[in-house]
Amino acid sequence: MGKFEACIACDALAENFQNLSLEYSMMLLVQSLTRFLHLWDEGQLTALSDTLIRDRVPIVLLQALVRTLQRQNANGSWGSNQSSEETAYAVLFLVSIFGIPWVRFLEPQITSAIEAGRLYLNQYCEGWTKPAPLWIEKVSYGSGVLSQAYCISAINAPNQPAKDGVRLQRT
Repeated sequence: MGKFEACIACDALAENFQNLSLEYSMMLLVQSLTRFLHLWDEGQLTALSDTLIRDRVPIVLLQALVRTLQRQNANGSWGSNQSSEETAYAVLFLVSIFGIPWVRFLEPQITSAIEAGRLYLNQYCEGWTKPAPLWIEKVSYGSGVLSQAYCISAINAPNQPAKDGVRLQRT
């Protein structure tokens, strides 16, 4: 088993040393694995086993999806402080996972969570430039520019699968 396969096989996610938000890590995970699946679909990752693609990656993505849906607050936000930036990360996670075949049965829940998250972001847009201290260097800090950029992206990202979505059939 290669290093990548070993990483996917483990239950724990590596700690993110740049950002304190679990939503940020989940967003990066789904964006990376979605790109990975596209490359596999195109036949560019032939050395990887079909078992990894068809068994392990779906489990990781479904677990991340269910946990993200469960962490949404009643007001549509995510994060213990109901952060606009963390809400944007979660909305971008959900938009990214939309085109994955294994999650189609949860599309109504995903759509509802995206809509509630976007409604929260629109209602509290004044908070976009007043971020929580989620970024880490020598001290924790927030970036108004990054927060606003993620919020704008979350509001405007299409929540429909791309026309060239993951097929899970090697070409």
